[in-house]
Amino acid sequence: MSVKLLRIDSRLVHGQVTTNWVKSLNITNVLVVSNKITKESLQYKMMQSIVPYWLNLTIVNYKKFKILLSDSKFQKLQIMVIVDSVADACYLIQSGLEVNSVNIGSLKFTPGKQMVTDAIAIDENDIDLFKWLHFKGIKLDVRKVSQNKSKDLWKVLKDKQLV
Repeated sequence: MSVKLLRIDSRLVHGQVTTNWVKSLNITNVLVVSNKITKESLQYKMMQSIVPYWLNLTIVNYKKFKILLSDSKFQKLQIMVIVDSVADACYLIQSGLEVNSVNIGSLKFTPGKQMVTDAIAIDENDIDLFKWLHFKGIKLDVRKVSQNKSKDLWKVLKDKQLV
């Protein structure tokens, strides 16, 4: 599967994705991978409603993702993959998705998490997963939109003495 961008964003598909990332990278297909979202869910219906007519949005679970990963027709598409957690991104990479970097857009704050940037809240499990990504040589790119200057999340975590 040829992926132009793997993005972690707890909001999944929203305006910054459909108006900025998709256009700046010439994305034709957005693939959301989530075991939590079903076709009956409100979140699924909301994402379908905000996607422009010319953009293909596919929402799949882990099992379907593994099938798509080896599907030759997906090799020719300009794909952006979006997940809502660090754990999901790591799972996709462990399943065979090849990427050099992961873009982190937003990770929502919940009890037990700490804010490390204005839009990223993490806990110990997330830190362990970011360590795993870092030591695999995967760049941890923090940007809300493509025009923002890239910030290295690993450096942020080191500066905060979290790694």
